[in-house]
Amino acid sequence: METQNMIAADITSRLQILDTLSNDTLFGSYLNVTDPNEPNWKQRFFDSQAMYDRLKSIKQVADPQGLFICKNCVGSDD
Repeated sequence: METQNMIAADITSRLQILDTLSNDTLFGSYLNVTDPNEPNWKQRFFDSQAMYDRLKSIKQVADPQGLFICKNCVGSDD
């Protein structure tokens, strides 16, 4: 498990270097093709806090029990 954590941290740091080289422009990303440890996942996946909040309010209506969850998905920060 420690090796996996080291590899994940290495990937995250390398991706942050690429972000710096691109002037920190957030290009967006697909949930299934990204770094699961992305520190700015809300902005990267959902564009803005306002959009995330809107999607979260919709999710609360559609899934009031919170059954549908995954890492870095809407509502996963609760």
